[in-house]
Amino acid sequence: MRPPIHVIGMTEAGLDGLAPAARAALESADVIWTSERLKAALPEALQRRAHVWPKPFALPRDAIAMARDAGRHVAVLASGDPFRFGVGVLLAEAFGPAALSVHPAPSAFALAAARLGWPLQRVETLSLHGRPVELLHRHLRPAARLMLLTGGAETARAVGELLTETGFGGSTAHVLAHLDGPQERHLTLTAHDLATASVPDLHVLALELAAEDGAAWWPLAPGLPDDMFVHDGQLSKRHVRAMTIPRLLPAPGRTLIDIGAGCGGICVEWLRLAGPDATAHAIERDAARGEMIAANARRLGAPHLRVHHGEAMNTLATLPPADALFLGGSVGDDALRAAARARLKPGGVLIAHAVTLGAQRALLTCQARFGGELARLSVETEAAIGPHSALKPALPVLQWVWEKP
Repeated sequence: MRPPIHVIGMTEAGLDGLAPAARAALESADVIWTSERLKAALPEALQRRAHVWPKPFALPRDAIAMARDAGRHVAVLASGDPFRFGVGVLLAEAFGPAALSVHPAPSAFALAAARLGWPLQRVETLSLHGRPVELLHRHLRPAARLMLLTGGAETARAVGELLTETGFGGSTAHVLAHLDGPQERHLTLTAHDLATASVPDLHVLALELAAEDGAAWWPLAPGLPDDMFVHDGQLSKRHVRAMTIPRLLPAPGRTLIDIGAGCGGICVEWLRLAGPDATAHAIERDAARGEMIAANARRLGAPHLRVHHGEAMNTLATLPPADALFLGGSVGDDALRAAARARLKPGGVLIAHAVTLGAQRALLTCQARFGGELARLSVETEAAIGPHSALKPALPVLQWVWEKP
């Protein structure tokens, strides 16, 4: 029987902070995989058995498997809780939970909450380590408490800049450095000052958000104002987006394809709601609009949106199957509609919109042949008429919603 992989969490307290079973597993290991920082904290005898993660990071699955097959004892030394934005998740996916013997330490978030007296169940936690700082946009709201893992001092300054630019520069930032170690420090400053501050690379950043008048924030709900987007007019309007995006079921782990994405209204809002563990692909043949999509994704908290510049049919063929698909352009193209249906997973949802009579006839034909739901979306908004105002109707949109059997 192959020996288990010991997954050991360690704080800045070092070996002395390990539980007896965790320390025994580490000291008896034939092979240790860890980071450069944690390797440097080990005594020389253990350093000789330690291997550093490759850069860019990739789990050395084959090397670990070969060591286990040879009967060697493998330990993975991680920071804090290995299953809190850590390597434990990748190990469980690669080898299965039964192959692991896990010895967690307190996570950096748990240590930070203990220092600040914050109830973690009321704090939003996220990692910006190796991720775009623009992910923070979707978490901005007055009086929110956030805890962030960052990529170092540079990321912390970028957070300060983003908060200042969006009207949250007066927020309180706690930099909790080297938690649980002899060099532990707690710095408190404003987000505005954080933008230019020199802080230790190893830290948790805890934020108490305070919004200034006119701060740029919106709740996690569909239907952002049209003027929040950079666009040239090719944008699904606010009320239509509010009625459409919930039908596309945004959720973590799901995949959306937006064909003819225009300036990104549907795909950006969908991904903003679904979060960083979801995937969205925007297909747009106009290069200038593709740049607008990317800009909107960054400024609205969905920087991981994938923008594809090219013809819809060719591009669609290269993408993985989707849980949801939105067709906002070329609705009258029979071949494209067929390809879109084929690209959906079983149980996936396709929504198509049509404004012109030709496109609407195509959707009526689809509904008659494949089933699904038809609805007419009609919105009237206030507009000036001379010295008066009246409700002005927008062009109605015919919506077809189809679920793949």
